[in-house]
Amino acid sequence: MSKQHKTQMSKRMKATCCKKLSVSCQSPALCICMCKRTGKRKKKGIEQVIIKKVLNPVRVKGHRLDIRSLKAKRDGIQIFGFDGKHVRPIRTDAEGRVKVVQSSSFPARKFHEKKFLGIFTQDDWILLKPQNTSRQVTYSYAIVNRGHNPVIVKVEVSPNSLDFAIDREEEVISDETVVIVPTRFLRYTRISLRSKEPGKPTLVDVYFQSQSIG
Repeated sequence: MSKQHKTQMSKRMKATCCKKLSVSCQSPALCICMCKRTGKRKKKGIEQVIIKKVLNPVRVKGHRLDIRSLKAKRDGIQIFGFDGKHVRPIRTDAEGRVKVVQSSSFPARKFHEKKFLGIFTQDDWILLKPQNTSRQVTYSYAIVNRGHNPVIVKVEVSPNSLDFAIDREEEVISDETVVIVPTRFLRYTRISLRSKEPGKPTLVDVYFQSQSIG
C-alpha cells in the first residue's frame, strides 16, 4: 500500500468518527478516535472519543485492564519526600493524617546574674555599670533597701552605653524589695539610684538577673 493511499484512508476514518460524534478535528494530533466493533462486522458502535493534544506518545499494553473508581479501603498511594540526602516515605498516624516529627529540641535557656551589694546612697545619682541586654530574652532588677531611709531608683536604656534615656522610676522604702522590669528595649540597660531626702543615705543591694537562649 502506497504512502499516499494510507494517508487518504486515515483521513476518511477520522472524518467518519468525527462526523458520527459531531466532533470537528483540525489536526490528527488533536483527535484520537477509539472505536470498538461489537457483534457483526456491519454493526459499528463508537464507545469512546478522547480529544487530547499528544505531546509525548506513550505505548500502553495490557489485557483486561481494571478501570474502576478508587476506594480508600482498597486502594492506596505511597508518598515520598526528600530530606536532602535520602528519599523517605511520608509518615501517617492511625487515622491517616500526616505525622509531624520534631527534628530538634528547643534550646535551653541560660541564667545570668550580676550583683551590686552594699551600696550607700548619696544625694547625687550613683550610676551602676550598664548591662548588655541585646541577647537577653527576659531580664529584671531587684532592689533591696536594707537601710532606714527611702531611695529613688530609675532604669535607663541606651543604644551605645553612652547616651541614656529614662525608662521608669521607682521609690523603695526601708526594708522593702522591689522588682523593676524595663518597659523599653535598647542594647544597654542600667540602674541609677540616690537618696530621696538630702543627708539621709541608706544601704541598698541591687540584683540584675536575666535569661538568654543558647
